[in-house]
Amino acid sequence: MKLYKFKKTLAVILCVCFVMASFLSALFIITHANHKCTDESCRICCQLENAKNTLKQLSMSKANNTLFLPVLTLLILSVINCFYNRETVSLVALKIRMDN
Repeated sequence: MKLYKFKKTLAVILCVCFVMASFLSALFIITHANHKCTDESCRICCQLENAKNTLKQLSMSKANNTLFLPVLTLLILSVINCFYNRETVSLVALKIRMDN
């Protein structure tokens, strides 16, 4: 049972990392879209390139960019499903005796 909880926790952590990397990269690109460079080795430009590369690598390929949002939605729903406790409720599980 401990191994199952470990795998479940690890899957949730990986999904959250994937989603956060996607959202934070996109947010950084959006907030710094109107950046004006001052010199050749601008740190913001380097970080913008890194964020663009991260998004490019996380979204499967250029042909599958239309699938990015449904896959992201599926990942978010799977994280929610991991936290949703689905214990089976039956008379046996509740230890109710059916004696007359």
